Amino acid sequence: MTPQSLVNLVKHLVLLGHLLLVPRESDQTIVLAILLQVAGLN
Repeated sequence: MTPQSLVNLVKHLVLLGHLLLVPRESDQTIVLAILLQVAGLN
């Protein structure tokens, strides 16, 4: 997998997780945490 395809996969999983599981008030915190992890991998 290329880094870009991995990022796209993470984005889709995040969106699905938010729609199904995540309370709205937590969205920003979780997105920031995931983006920091992804940035650390690239």
